[in-house]
Amino acid sequence: MKKVLGSLALFGILVTGGMVYADEYDEYEDCMNYWNWGDYKEAIKAGKLAIKKHPKDLGGYECLAGVYRDSGKLDLAYETMKKAEKIAHSKEDLMNVYSEIAGILRDMGKLDEAIVYYNKSLNLARNLKDLLKQVFTLENIADVYDRKGDLDKALSYYNEALNLETFEVNKAHICNSIADIYDKKGDHQKSIEYRQKAIGYIQQVKKEGYLGEVDEKIEIGNTYKRMKDYKNAEKYILEALNRAKKNEDEEGEVYSYIALGDLYKDMGDKKRAKEYYQLAYKAFKSLEDSALPNNKRIQVSNEADEVLKKIKELDKSK
Repeated sequence: MKKVLGSLALFGILVTGGMVYADEYDEYEDCMNYWNWGDYKEAIKAGKLAIKKHPKDLGGYECLAGVYRDSGKLDLAYETMKKAEKIAHSKEDLMNVYSEIAGILRDMGKLDEAIVYYNKSLNLARNLKDLLKQVFTLENIADVYDRKGDLDKALSYYNEALNLETFEVNKAHICNSIADIYDKKGDHQKSIEYRQKAIGYIQQVKKEGYLGEVDEKIEIGNTYKRMKDYKNAEKYILEALNRAKKNEDEEGEVYSYIALGDLYKDMGDKKRAKEYYQLAYKAFKSLEDSALPNNKRIQVSNEADEVLKKIKELDKSK
């Protein structure tokens, strides 16, 4: 499930992989701020200026490459990070630069090359005994194998990541990924088993757990739907919706509405399907009118359009 208010790509790396950036200076901060606000044009200007003024600092290269990547200019992102590779001399710097290059190559569809760079990063992470980065990289390698269609290898890397991970919330995320693989393999019972494990991990983290629990219950419901077990599918998605409402989780509500719409459409109940799609569309439009950064507002608008298409398709099928 795609979250509307998710972090920017590089911020995820900063949290999970400890991406290295330059000492504080205005141009770098400007680049990061503009990127966060979704103003790619100004972010690119600031990133270029940061590199010009501080050509031996990685921060400008990493921010500029991240903006290029998010704005779909993958060739420029790759070119920028290859320049960063030349000035990255410490093992930690290289580990993070290799990881970013691998991610860009994955986005470009150059999956075999991406694996090469992820393995370079993984080897350095092992050498540095950086457990956090090892888990992060193992998950990324698993994702690449998933994209290649090698589901058994993907499972192998996800399981290795799960065995190394120590934080419950991250274990839940990995279990969710494993469940997705089992769904693709057609082993829905195994998928449900791992989604239940994910919920168990999430419930151990009281503060932030409810958000993840909403996602997992929706996914369990969707898995039951694929198995044509509509009773259990409805049970879990309604639980997700109630939990989201209780915690005033607007995103959780909107995705629960979509899941219920999809479920009732599968069941042939077009009337109820349309009702829930309309609730989802209304909720998306409400989010769109809220104080979101420009890039997130565009994403919300696109997702609202997708729901509107579902409604129109139902109307046509009458």
